[in-house]
Amino acid sequence: MFYRSAGILNLAHGSLVMLAGMVLTSVMPSLPAWIALPLGVALGVTFSVLLFVLFVRPVLARGPWFLMFVTLGVSFIAVGAAQIIWGTNSHGFEPAVEGQVNILGAVLRYQQLLGLFLAFVVTAFVAWHLRHTMLGRAIRAAAEEPDGAATVGIDAKRMMLIAALSTGGLAGLGAALIVPDIGVEPQTANFLTLIAVTAAVIGGLGSIWGAVAGGMTLGIFNGLSSGLAPRWFEVIEFSLLLLVLVYRAAVLARHRSSSPGNLTTIIRSLLHRPARALPPSNDREEAGDVARVN
Repeated sequence: MFYRSAGILNLAHGSLVMLAGMVLTSVMPSLPAWIALPLGVALGVTFSVLLFVLFVRPVLARGPWFLMFVTLGVSFIAVGAAQIIWGTNSHGFEPAVEGQVNILGAVLRYQQLLGLFLAFVVTAFVAWHLRHTMLGRAIRAAAEEPDGAATVGIDAKRMMLIAALSTGGLAGLGAALIVPDIGVEPQTANFLTLIAVTAAVIGGLGSIWGAVAGGMTLGIFNGLSSGLAPRWFEVIEFSLLLLVLVYRAAVLARHRSSSPGNLTTIIRSLLHRPARALPPSNDREEAGDVARVN
């Protein structure tokens, strides 16, 4: 979502999930299980805001690719700090809902079903919010056309901060849902980041539902490889990523004009699905309404 909202590929997103999960494993044994969800959201928001204020906002002028490597460096720092504080072993805590159900021969825990349900509800809400509300349109405008957004009074930095709050909350919610199921360790950050980036590229960066489809594709291949050849999952994952990039490179080569373009344009074309223009405003009054969200 942060890429869709701020135009920055956040390679520290997995670290936000990991840090929130690690803190939850430390405090949840003395707290009721239901508090994991709101506490996880609060922790994710806190870590995401710290990331934005301390590391991203001071270097915004350097451009999205520089910021991507900044978030990668922050991820390395977070993993190292977590290893010092919590060690390298896996940690966990009790799920909010216990029990399991058999669906068509597959045994699913209630915690997994809760996570699946909340994931689709939250994804649908975020997609609707970004497309149909004034604040959501302002966030998209600040990410896609920052200069044009500034001319109608939209504060790009403020929109990015709101995006950081939102993505941090989602990271914390994810930690509260998956840690009771699979546990968490410092290296979980790298694993989750790799999964997230691969799913987003397969589905098309900037497409929320495309990322969901990419994640489901990886999940299907993970399930198949777990039963047949569990050690081959990472090979399959990287192969899918490579195939998608090669396919988009071939499409780009067929449709590019004679102008070579710069490196940023080429990379964006490889990572994105064909972009659709924002629906035009009905009149100037709507642009003024978007600006007034500030």
